[in-house]
Amino acid sequence: MALEKKQQVLEALSPVVKKRRLEKSKEKCQPDILMEVQNDNGERISDDLLQFQLYGLMFAGSHSSAVLFLWLVKFLGEN
Repeated sequence: MALEKKQQVLEALSPVVKKRRLEKSKEKCQPDILMEVQNDNGERISDDLLQFQLYGLMFAGSHSSAVLFLWLVKFLGEN
C-alpha cells in the first residue's frame, strides 16, 4: 500500500515538473535549482530523478510539513 501511495505522489509530480521545465521562472526555488544541475557531460537531471528528489524533500521533514507540501503540489498541479 505504501508503494502504491508513493507511486501516486510521483505521478502527481510528473506534470508539475514538466510544466516547471517549460516556464523558465526568474525566481529560483529548490526544484528550479535541481533542474539546472548538470553532470560532467552537460546532461541535466531526468524528470524521474527530479521527482524522486522532490519526494524525498517532502517526506524528509516533519509529518505536517510533508502533508502541507503534498497538498501544495496537488493544487499547483491542478491550476
